[in-house]
Amino acid sequence: MFAKSYIEELQKENKKLMFDKGVVCSELDELKYLIKTKLPEYYKLLKYKNKADKYKEKYDKMKRKYNSLNDEFINLKIKNS
Repeated sequence: MFAKSYIEELQKENKKLMFDKGVVCSELDELKYLIKTKLPEYYKLLKYKNKADKYKEKYDKMKRKYNSLNDEFINLKIKNS
């Protein structure tokens, strides 16, 4: 209900704006344009960010494991010498 009244207000006012490619249109048209172009791009970037975070967690886990094994190796080396 709110969205419908908001859209009607925008259509009544019919304010002209400039955006991205210099196209003049109403706020409603600008909103539609931004949803079509920017939202998929945002979700794509978000997906890549989530993948990067997972790989970083795996990397950190392997690094900790390597460091602990390296410490154990050094301790064994010290004991044997």
